Amino acid sequence: MAGTLRFVSAGAGSGKTYRLTQILHEKLSSGQATPGGVIAMTFTRKAATELRERVRTALLEKGEFALANSMGQARIGTVNSVYGGFLERFAFEAGLAPEQRVLEEAQAGALVREAIDVVSDSAMVQNLVELARRLGIERWEGELKSLMDQARSNDIAPARCATFGERNAKDLLAHFPAPTADDLDALLVHTIETAVPALEQRATGKKNTAEYIALARDTRRVVRGGTAVWADWVKLSKGAPEAGLKTLAQPVMDIASRFVAHPRLRQDIEQYLAAIFTLAAKALNAYARRKRELGVIDFVDQEHLFLGLLDKPAVVETLSEELELLLVDEFQDTSPIQLELFVRLSRIARETVWVGDVKQAIYGFRGSDAELMKAVLEKLPSLGGSKEVLGQSRRSRPHLVRLVNGAFGDAFAPGLSRAEVELTPVRKELVPDPAFANWVLNGKNIQERAAALAEGIKALIASGYRVVDPVAGSPRPAHYGDIAVLSKTNTGVQTVAAALRSCSVPWATQQSGLLSTPEAVLALACLRRLNDPWDTLASAEILSLADCEEPESWLADRLRYLERGGDSGLWRDEAKDGHPVLSRIAELRAQAPLLSPYAAMELVMVQCDLAGLVLRWRRDGLVARVRLANLEAVLRLARSYEDACLARREPATVSGLILWLEEQAQEKLDMLAEPPVAAVKVMTHHAAKGLEWPIVVLLDLEKDIQDRLWSVGARSDASLDVAAPLKNRWIRYWPWPFGAQKKVDMADVIAQSPEGVHVRAEAIDEAKRLLYVSMTRARDCLVFGFPAKKGTCEWLGSLNAPWLAPDGASQSIVLPDRSKVPCDFQSLDAPVAMPATAEPDSALRWFPAPASRTARLPATLVASASVAQPCRITDMASLGDRIALKKGTDMTALGNAIHACMATAFTDSDVPLDEARTARILDGFGLEGAIDPSELVRQIVALDRWISLRWPDCRRHAEIPVESILPSGQFMHGRIDLLLEMADGWVLLDHKANPAPRDRWEQIAMEHGGQLSLYADALVRATGRPVTETWIVLPVAAGAIQITMGAP
Repeated sequence: MAGTLRFVSAGAGSGKTYRLTQILHEKLSSGQATPGGVIAMTFTRKAATELRERVRTALLEKGEFALANSMGQARIGTVNSVYGGFLERFAFEAGLAPEQRVLEEAQAGALVREAIDVVSDSAMVQNLVELARRLGIERWEGELKSLMDQARSNDIAPARCATFGERNAKDLLAHFPAPTADDLDALLVHTIETAVPALEQRATGKKNTAEYIALARDTRRVVRGGTAVWADWVKLSKGAPEAGLKTLAQPVMDIASRFVAHPRLRQDIEQYLAAIFTLAAKALNAYARRKRELGVIDFVDQEHLFLGLLDKPAVVETLSEELELLLVDEFQDTSPIQLELFVRLSRIARETVWVGDVKQAIYGFRGSDAELMKAVLEKLPSLGGSKEVLGQSRRSRPHLVRLVNGAFGDAFAPGLSRAEVELTPVRKELVPDPAFANWVLNGKNIQERAAALAEGIKALIASGYRVVDPVAGSPRPAHYGDIAVLSKTNTGVQTVAAALRSCSVPWATQQSGLLSTPEAVLALACLRRLNDPWDTLASAEILSLADCEEPESWLADRLRYLERGGDSGLWRDEAKDGHPVLSRIAELRAQAPLLSPYAAMELVMVQCDLAGLVLRWRRDGLVARVRLANLEAVLRLARSYEDACLARREPATVSGLILWLEEQAQEKLDMLAEPPVAAVKVMTHHAAKGLEWPIVVLLDLEKDIQDRLWSVGARSDASLDVAAPLKNRWIRYWPWPFGAQKKVDMADVIAQSPEGVHVRAEAIDEAKRLLYVSMTRARDCLVFGFPAKKGTCEWLGSLNAPWLAPDGASQSIVLPDRSKVPCDFQSLDAPVAMPATAEPDSALRWFPAPASRTARLPATLVASASVAQPCRITDMASLGDRIALKKGTDMTALGNAIHACMATAFTDSDVPLDEARTARILDGFGLEGAIDPSELVRQIVALDRWISLRWPDCRRHAEIPVESILPSGQFMHGRIDLLLEMADGWVLLDHKANPAPRDRWEQIAMEHGGQLSLYADALVRATGRPVTETWIVLPVAAGAIQITMGAP
């Protein structure tokens, strides 16, 4: 090992960031490290920025200005940003382009799903679906994704991954009895056919007997038909008729209970595991191919590629010469491949400091492996490393520090001693209010208990409970923004948020469900209507939401409209007697083809005044702010879609955005907005890691501990090789084969096996760590919320600290050292009836309605829809002969078709536009027979000849998109039909399908002068070169006119 290694054990609130800053400052000030020789890796951009600025500030305060100015040379950033920088630097050695395009997590997830679809041929998927159905596995796609994630985070090659199915099946089935040679299907059918008539004959009308007979008949039917699932066997084995008839049913129960020895059960498990691991390997290869095609990498690729670089002597030598100090923050949250990298880098750096807390390793469900990390730390002495323990709590008041010490002092033994767990408080007790509270939440269901919690929070704020302001350091009354409520599940978070909302308590939560909110549904309906005039379901949604019109009303109106012969797609679109939103969307539709998806979404939001519409649904100011924030979040999603398309080198379209948003909702990636208000934060226990609040309420402490015996996880084959933590890693996956039937004797047998015991112990340890994280989030007050019937409290009970939840009311709790901590006991009830908040007739005072409104400019302006401007015709040219038009030709479609033909002709001069190709384009726009394709080809040839004669040295650019910010602040979007690049500037040509005769060309010039003026201005500002000529080309009218802006 090249240098020294130190692990800094930093308990919750012990000043980890301060210590990191101190170490870095000391090394720089003493000259033991230079900024260019420092690497400091964190897991968030915010943490990296904070560390850099704290060190810079400390250096400036000491007058070390040169070092402070050199901090930009230090590589301080997230793990992936640092590795990405090295990959760019050593791109040649890594076989990469100097610049890599890195996928964000959401973009990578979309590519993974695409890769799975590519390799999932119908026969393979059909077989896997059928196996999963029989085994009762509802979400095999999620298990497949987990297998892929584990393979990548443990650097397991796809070919090796494919072999794990056989190993897992062998390990799992070793706990099952030997397969029987009996035909259990035939035996079960026979015994049912024998038992059921006897049961029916002697039945006394009791419900349980009738239900058992029905169950037996159903099971017989599905077994004979070959459609039975294994849960059917389990259910029948546990069922029974009334006591007096059990002897008749016993043969059925005996045969059904032999399901664990059924040969086909073993076969299903073997085939399922082989199929899903094989599919995972194929999907991994397909994902890698797709990324190569797009020229992109993801975060795990960065880690894998950098790991490969560390096998190259030249790279290691270079890093050894440069790397003076390596700092790693949140070491306990590293994935297995990151751990391997940190170990390898520690042998290169002169000094390495890992900072973390074993007690806060809670991300096993994301792929981190706490056992692997602990094994590395246990072998720290063999690495020549040392340990430093931060022993002070700077976050919480003394009462809370003593409470946490008492609860967790021995909880992590023998791995951690009390000295490594307990902290000494730095803060003083400044307020008499109790630091701990036990709230009993009364109610028949979770909704009522959540309402009781809301009442407790309201009462706490109304009581004037005091907290210590972290900035001022003095007491002040608490407000809603000081409180966080932590639940174990996302469903619990949603229930609490709904209860707080009903009780008029400000709330904020990071949860999915944005696209199911009324305001998002309205915005998306407007976008769909803009995109598709035949989307009448969108029209119905707009009517129902914009004005809260009852379905009976608009449905009757639509039926009357259709009876009168009205066009289905134009219902309520007309400016006269139409709906204002639908009419406005109809007016905007002509602009849609020229808009980006984001611009289209923004356009309908602004032009249809969706903000004003959703404010009519307000119940109070908070709800109104949430709705407005959600609209902004929908816009941000549209921008994310465009970024994803850019990363994948695919065109972004409005239709694509609509489909992508549906996918986001299905994957629960549509996060609700958090308005900037002082609100109660509601989140899961896991999401609270790294955060703190004055008051924290913990829920679900009575829940059971769920282990991962029947889920995907990674293991090491042998004891840890500290030099290579990833050596001999493999993926363990045992699928639960009995669906919703959980009470099976075989489950207990497997749970008592060495593997079951080990997995259970891991789950209990992680549950303790999660509880430690949650209980250390509070600065001033920690509240436990229990249902009245809390049962055994398995989660909280894992601490073996019953004094935390006394059965009766108590003024204090007694700690293991016999000292006391004041405790507030409350028994809370939901309100008898939720009070209805009166809707104010007047506008909200923070959003006053003006007496009159000034016409508002649209945020987005499509150039072709700009207002006419004065201009004059300075030249005219004849181009070929007029094109004959069929009467009734759709001129909008004709204009689009001519643009498409022109773009095709001028995009690639080596591929001439012939008559057949032109006919196909015209047919695609529904213009078959409207014009003669040969006449259009003739006109395009004439235009080409005219350009060649007039501007012989020009370079042609067809269909150039243009965007510009106007002096008014508006965003202008458009597309230049044909741009000629000259030595002295640009010549701008715009095609119009207008067939007007020559005497009306001046009117055409006036109508389109504004559009061409916008294009010319944008070109000058973007390129710095002048537009020397501007022309309107009229292929149907056989001419071209040159215009100059200004009055004639």
